[in-house]
Amino acid sequence: MTRPWASRTCHDRAAPAGALTLDLLLWVLVSGCSDPAQPAAQRDASLATDARRDGSVGAPVVLTGSGAVRGALRGTSRAFLGIPFAAPPVGARRWAPPEPPAPWTEARDATQLGPSCPQTALPSDLLPPRFSEDCLTLNVWTPDPAPRAPAPVMVWLHGGGFFSGGSAAPFLDGQRLSEQGGVVVVSLNYRLGQLGFLAHPSLPAPGANWGLLDQQAALRWVRDNIAAFGGDPTRVTLFGESAGGSAVCLQTFVPSSRGLFQRIVLQSGPCMATAVGGDFDLARSRGYANALVAALGCDTASDVLGCLRAKPAEQVTQTLPSELGAVVTPGRQWEPVADGSFLPQPPALAVKTTDLHGLTALVGSNADEGTLMLLLAGLWNPSAQDYARVVEARVGTTAAAAVLARYPGGTGTTLRDALSAIVGDSTFVCGARRAARALTAAGAAVYGYAFSHAPATVRPAPLPLGAYHTAEVFFLFQRPEAYGTFTAAEDALSRQMVGYWTRFARDGAPGGDAPAWPRFDPATDTILGLDLTAATITGWRRSECDFWDSLTPLAP
Repeated sequence: MTRPWASRTCHDRAAPAGALTLDLLLWVLVSGCSDPAQPAAQRDASLATDARRDGSVGAPVVLTGSGAVRGALRGTSRAFLGIPFAAPPVGARRWAPPEPPAPWTEARDATQLGPSCPQTALPSDLLPPRFSEDCLTLNVWTPDPAPRAPAPVMVWLHGGGFFSGGSAAPFLDGQRLSEQGGVVVVSLNYRLGQLGFLAHPSLPAPGANWGLLDQQAALRWVRDNIAAFGGDPTRVTLFGESAGGSAVCLQTFVPSSRGLFQRIVLQSGPCMATAVGGDFDLARSRGYANALVAALGCDTASDVLGCLRAKPAEQVTQTLPSELGAVVTPGRQWEPVADGSFLPQPPALAVKTTDLHGLTALVGSNADEGTLMLLLAGLWNPSAQDYARVVEARVGTTAAAAVLARYPGGTGTTLRDALSAIVGDSTFVCGARRAARALTAAGAAVYGYAFSHAPATVRPAPLPLGAYHTAEVFFLFQRPEAYGTFTAAEDALSRQMVGYWTRFARDGAPGGDAPAWPRFDPATDTILGLDLTAATITGWRRSECDFWDSLTPLAP
């Protein structure tokens, strides 16, 4: 999006008539024009103060390419919530590339989070029950007062298996991250599940990755608008966890997304996994799409796409949804695909031929990724039969014996621990090492981590989940309230992590002196262990990851 006045000079622009109003303030801000008799320093200080607040209500106002937005002051930050970055993907725009939002003339209220995209929700009370196809909005938190120099920007992609989640989750509020780190934080929604990743031949090109296209549209919005919020569009860190981390990895290999971000953070995002996930197979997704079209009764329609678009969103998302336990036992997942155009190849192949010099990456996982996966899959107390069945489903009959020997099951909690380790190591822990090594080989500067702290109270169930999948997100955003509280030591760990992540966003390296975070070395697998006492680690889960790599080596 471009501003229509960008190419005009001060002399071309007529100021709004009347006294000093919000409209006049906005005109001064976007035109760069003012009283030439006023001293420059005084004029700049005045504008910096006035630009933050609408004098009538004390709210900060910023002009975007689509119109002005009025946010709210929260602590020492400014929050602008629910800003449209694309038109609602409804009607003819359902299963189509995102289009720019319609412009508005009055200052738009930006004090409330927008609804989440339609989905089959996880069994959680974390996401407010507000869902709508009119969901392509983003949120911006920026320091108050506005930074004197453009601040680094951190754009968050939420997780949820590509079928659930949203930026309205309370533990993803960016205020504290922005305040402590002095960064501009952006979060966003993107289309999910069947509405976000339907790969059917009747759909317009590129025909599958609607959710990734939404993310890209939001990144373009950041490029075009974030300077008005005090952000630096040349220092954008794209970060995310779980499906969000996978999406960050995927965007790295989308040719048309290059230049929209300079740094990436992959938190438990299995985009090059060793057992489940990472292939993003188009043929498999087309099979799911054909089954959905038939289940919705549109397979015999003369206009298949018209029939699909006429179905209520709730009916679409409730028909053949992603299977909750698919990370444990492979099953139906609505997810991105390597379509040969928008995403030409899956990352495990694309990284072999992509020059990533100039990219910096922070890549890691949690020590006990598998526990939450077992809980969600209903396998918290697996039987010996469950154990053998899951292993064979994950790796096939030939490799199953080797896996069973490597991770002997035993009985009771030992069986659970073994199955949890299989899921966590093969998908997340060793997937992170694989990504770190591949990115390094392609020229990226990589920093690896392992989050090993088992939260004292912050967990989604009164169960011994350890350092479970998503646990680090509460510490990064400093938002434990949803599930518990931090101890004093945990609060210190949280602040330390924020320091590392925001220094990475600012400088391209996490730095630090307690301890300093070393660059990843694939010869020794040198990473930083994040626990109540952080420490450098070499050879993290090396023997386990060597084992999984031997079963599913990266393509040559």
